[in-house]
Amino acid sequence: MKFVFLFVIFALFSFEELKGEASLSPESLYNEMRLSHQKLYPKSFEAELKGEIVDKQISTIPKNKYTQGLNKVELLFKFTQNNKPEFVLNNVDPFYRNMFSIFEGVLETTGFYAVVGYRKSYSEFSKEFNIKEALYKNDYIEAEVYGRGKNKDYKTIYKINKDNFLIESATYYNKNKKIYEVNIKYAENGQYLIPKSIVYKSDDGQINSDISFMNVRILSR
Repeated sequence: MKFVFLFVIFALFSFEELKGEASLSPESLYNEMRLSHQKLYPKSFEAELKGEIVDKQISTIPKNKYTQGLNKVELLFKFTQNNKPEFVLNNVDPFYRNMFSIFEGVLETTGFYAVVGYRKSYSEFSKEFNIKEALYKNDYIEAEVYGRGKNKDYKTIYKINKDNFLIESATYYNKNKKIYEVNIKYAENGQYLIPKSIVYKSDDGQINSDISFMNVRILSR
């Protein structure tokens, strides 16, 4: 009887341990995230980005290149499903309109829709990235993702909400050395969940920025 009791306790303990470490296949994770993004994000929206790092970049533009004065300059984030995001700077000389486009690639791997992005299938995604594992950790999923080709030395550990499959945080490594982390917050906008802020923090303390999504406009549902 004692043996049976111990066996039951051991079985329950093992089940709880397995439940906490249950895995999700890479393709299943991709498909779940893609489906969730299609439901939770509008087809297209734009928002004004605010933050100290944005202000610093804008301040480098010569004053005579502001078409309506510095106070009228705005950085717009433009999002359309199945496309790369865009950063467009308004009310400046055309030469400077796309000065923030250099950050589009960064957002692709650090943003709220990373892992899925503009790629239309898992096979397309897996040409660039390798999801080593995706484990359930109580109230979230932890996914370890590696780059391929020229990005093979980079990996990212994502913390993904297990209920809505939105990325809540990401930690980035180069050759197993932590380089920076990102935390993402969302806010309800009608039936949708729209990013509220993205906080970047480099491990060397050189970059600490908080970017807020303001004046969100849903363009297509």
